[in-house]
Amino acid sequence: MSTAEPLLAELSPLLPAAAPNAWTRFDSLLERGGEWLNPILVKECRQALKSKQFTITFALLLTVGWLWSLIGVASMGDSIRFSFDSGPYLFYWYYFFLAFALLVVVPFSSFRSLAIEREDNTFDLVSISTLTPRQIVAGKLGSSIMQMLVYFSALLPCLAFTYLLRGIDLPTIGFLTFYLFLGSLGFSMAALFIATVSREKHWQSVLAVIIIVGLFSAYVPAMIGVKGMLTFQRISFTDRDFWTGNAAFMTAYASYFLLIYLAACAQLTFPTDNRSSKLRYAMLLQQLLFSGWVGWGLLTHEGRDVAALLAYITVLGMHWGLMGALMTGEMGQLSARIRRDLPQSFLGRAAFSWFNPGPTTGYVFAVANLLAACTLATLLVLGWESQGLNVRWRGMNSVGDVFVYGLGMLSYVTIFVGLGNLLVGLIRRKFAVGMLLTMVLQFSLLLFGIFTPMIVRGMLLGRYAGYDWLQISDPFSTLSELSSYRNSMSADGVQYVLAFVAMAVFLANLPRAASELEQTRIAKPKRVLEEDAALVATVQPPPAASDPWEAAEQTS
Repeated sequence: MSTAEPLLAELSPLLPAAAPNAWTRFDSLLERGGEWLNPILVKECRQALKSKQFTITFALLLTVGWLWSLIGVASMGDSIRFSFDSGPYLFYWYYFFLAFALLVVVPFSSFRSLAIEREDNTFDLVSISTLTPRQIVAGKLGSSIMQMLVYFSALLPCLAFTYLLRGIDLPTIGFLTFYLFLGSLGFSMAALFIATVSREKHWQSVLAVIIIVGLFSAYVPAMIGVKGMLTFQRISFTDRDFWTGNAAFMTAYASYFLLIYLAACAQLTFPTDNRSSKLRYAMLLQQLLFSGWVGWGLLTHEGRDVAALLAYITVLGMHWGLMGALMTGEMGQLSARIRRDLPQSFLGRAAFSWFNPGPTTGYVFAVANLLAACTLATLLVLGWESQGLNVRWRGMNSVGDVFVYGLGMLSYVTIFVGLGNLLVGLIRRKFAVGMLLTMVLQFSLLLFGIFTPMIVRGMLLGRYAGYDWLQISDPFSTLSELSSYRNSMSADGVQYVLAFVAMAVFLANLPRAASELEQTRIAKPKRVLEEDAALVATVQPPPAASDPWEAAEQTS
């Protein structure tokens, strides 16, 4: 040890500190900025970026991108300079590998990140903190977005390299990359919602298998579609209908993303909170947006096409059938917390009580919205014909066809969702039925109605012999018959039988709806009023009292 070192140690506190360099200042700025971020986002990003799954996936993407760059260029040889297939050929396989990571790996890792916490009961520690369910879901989703961006950084330079070749342009690369990001984001949000459905490990295992099958079922057709788009059909970015279709798709994507996001947050909140009202407002908004797009399309294309209205009824029928089945899984008894905010006036109760939690009110809400859509479509065609306008339709009676098809769709939704609601209500008298079991029961009813006539017809007839009354429980066969030329005499009268059964099922559900609507508003307890007043005081403190002597001096 030299003699100068003790002297430097004594003088070091007296010496001026060295000025921090630019990197140190930037690092400290990031450290301070991280304190403002979502803590769940910070935790999930740290765990995800240090996990073996992320390390292996990222390393494989880099390796596959490097190998395909060598193999692809070498396999094309000199033709790579002038062939118009070189760009799409190399781009597709880069896209193929990247899409697997984004459409399969990232959503499944999002599902497992939340499912593991619910399985191990570590989520309870997070739920009792000051973090809201929205912050938890947003943090999990933000971690998925971070993984997407890192995976994009691995192969995005390779995708940009294909732009230097022939056969592919920059807008096509940006368009396909943008929709790949949207697909990964949507699948991740859906996976997070599915992870909130159940906490039991056996159900989580079943849901994991369903998610894997579903992700691969979406990944394979998507790659086939991209292959066909790059090979046989170029994207026309100058076509007005192309951008209109994209705008309509983005509207549907945003609305369903919002709905799934709110549903995931509702599943994570405490049981006494209102989990339904925001979801039902989002469902109603979806119908309004879809109706607006259909109306805008009919006006701008100057076409009065009945087939478009049948498609409109079909989409909304499937939408409200699914939403109604989900809403029948809610609990009918409102908590005291929810009842404190119920509307008091007659008009308020008549208009807004259907947005309150409850399985039967949700059932009536779904049926009423679908009834409004079918009525709107029928009145629109009736207005066209009353004004003598030409209507494009293959049948002779367009008004009657829309009415019959809408009546059939409305009847099937009323029957299947209503029977499921009654069945769940009977089971809940003895056992607890959650959202997942409710969906299983609803889906089983639909499968029973579809496959029972198929089995019976196969045993009796042994071959296909057209539509008959045995298929009345099958909504797909019956609605297909009702939307056809309707030359089959066996289909006449089916819609009225369905309407009679639907009315009977709806009336059987009305007593339960009445019991849910009888719950009235209650006053807030004194303790809650004091806590609300204290909370308001912390947010908006009262103004400080002025000094009377100072005020006297100012006035003098």
